[in-house]
Amino acid sequence: MMLTCTQRLPRRYVLALAFLAAAAFAFPAFAVEANFHFAPTYWNTSLSGDGQTGRGTESEQFDIDDDLGLDTTESVPSLDFFFRWGKNRFIIAWNRSDYAGSDHLDADLVFHGLTFPEGGKIESVLDFDRTRYIYGRPVLETKRSGLDLLMGVETYEIDSSVLMSGVGKKRVNVDATIPVLGMSVVFFPLPTMRLYGEAVATNLDHGHTESRILDLYGSFEYYFVGQSIGIVVGYRLCNIKAKEEGDAGFDLQQRGPFTGLVFRL
Repeated sequence: MMLTCTQRLPRRYVLALAFLAAAAFAFPAFAVEANFHFAPTYWNTSLSGDGQTGRGTESEQFDIDDDLGLDTTESVPSLDFFFRWGKNRFIIAWNRSDYAGSDHLDADLVFHGLTFPEGGKIESVLDFDRTRYIYGRPVLETKRSGLDLLMGVETYEIDSSVLMSGVGKKRVNVDATIPVLGMSVVFFPLPTMRLYGEAVATNLDHGHTESRILDLYGSFEYYFVGQSIGIVVGYRLCNIKAKEEGDAGFDLQQRGPFTGLVFRL
């Protein structure tokens, strides 16, 4: 006697196969990266670190929170562009941080040659601008994942000033354009989801400026309009140590979650 399909297979297996078949038609095919990827985000940073001016004597050293009185939390606008041309990847990333605050000094502070006396109230500003231009080439690529080698340049500028009424204002600036190397990994658990991780670093003395950078970035994207428009959430940590000989130096860490939108073609 001929058995029907439901007689040969338990009902739960039939239902499971039906669900998988429906899912295959409901989702578009997997793809390893779009040709164009644009993500405007806000990075909710927490800043910590210290710095120095001049030769770095005790009175020329400062903590950005305890001494400069900066408000170390800031919502930082960031832009990330990604282009793909065959096996070539191009990444342009930018963010700018503006921190400000005020405090009364517990001890004399010598900032770029000007002495701000103990007990006086200072107003401080620290601006941090970064732009990266990265070229990527796949080391490993599958239908749902990819591993890329990254190389390029990063331009940064740290600008800080201290003002005290009746004493004056002083400003220092450290900036450089330096090469960076790194790796990135991407994985699509579903066509509407993208997991991405990136690590970029450098350790270089260029001219009279020493630069140490470590940038770690991880994100999760979910697309709610096909595979073209979605939301992105993630976490980023950036350590930068920059010192310009005889002028100023900073050892800073920015870290925190970010959220935004993502557009893909």
